Amino acid sequence: MNLVQKKNTFLLFVSFVLLWMAASNLYDLYERRQGNNMELESIAGHALYMILSNYDEIVKSHNGPLTIESVTGMNRRLAAIEAYSDTIDRATHTNLLNPIASNMLEITEGLHRSYKEHNGFTETDRANYSALKNASTALIPLIYMVYYTAGSEEGGKASLTITQYEGILELNRNLSEHRSGSSNS
Repeated sequence: MNLVQKKNTFLLFVSFVLLWMAASNLYDLYERRQGNNMELESIAGHALYMILSNYDEIVKSHNGPLTIESVTGMNRRLAAIEAYSDTIDRATHTNLLNPIASNMLEITEGLHRSYKEHNGFTETDRANYSALKNASTALIPLIYMVYYTAGSEEGGKASLTITQYEGILELNRNLSEHRSGSSNS
């Protein structure tokens, strides 16, 4: 073997090693990204479960008359929902669930203020309380539709790619209008 053939063989070997190292690094990056996505989906799945559980409790436990205790309980659940909603909005790179929880919290805080101011609740307060319950009821199926992979069962796979969220936007617009209208009363 002459010197040129040895040099070409060596260059071919070095090229093969570099190509193998590059492919190995790309595969490693791909595997880590897949692992990160699975971890993020797991975190999102837990946060969605907690959001749905709290909204479900609002719907179930607030069917009775409007009391300061019921408003306080709803406010606590909404504070938890707001924290978990922030997690979901960050994971999905959207700002959909957190504004809803914020609007609902503002409405419950308005109910607290009104109760102190009027030494009881007004008809407007009762309408706002009803609107919160109705919004919670309407939001539950929207969350399943928007945030879960199509065809997955309840508690199924959370989706980090959000589409068809117009219903959530509309619900938030309605809550914003309700909040604005109640603060003027």
